[in-house]
Amino acid sequence: MDLPGYGYAKVPVQVKKRWGLLIEEYLKKRSSLRMIFLIGDARRNPGEDEAGFAQWLAINRIPFLIVLTKIDKLKRNMRRKSLNSWQQYLGTEKILLFSAVTGEGKDKLWQEIGLCLQRES
Repeated sequence: MDLPGYGYAKVPVQVKKRWGLLIEEYLKKRSSLRMIFLIGDARRNPGEDEAGFAQWLAINRIPFLIVLTKIDKLKRNMRRKSLNSWQQYLGTEKILLFSAVTGEGKDKLWQEIGLCLQRES
């Protein structure tokens, strides 16, 4: 399931609420679900949507990993700041830095996917 731009969709609040309920129901009842990969842009700070979703996943014991993309656009010290910001705001260490351009983080991401596939459902 891919929800690009979900938080930025220009639709009425009621529509977003309905979407949220549909997504929650789907995620709770999906017995084959092994992990959620929450994709974020390392160049921006996390927001309430990410925090709320990460908290909801944790409460519902749904495994997740946050993948911060576009790290190739940040200098090393800014990567560390971004990672720390996301970790502190979301209260989780489950964050991986990734670049589709340089491939940084690719092996670690594939490793995480492999571990997910090995888990019992």
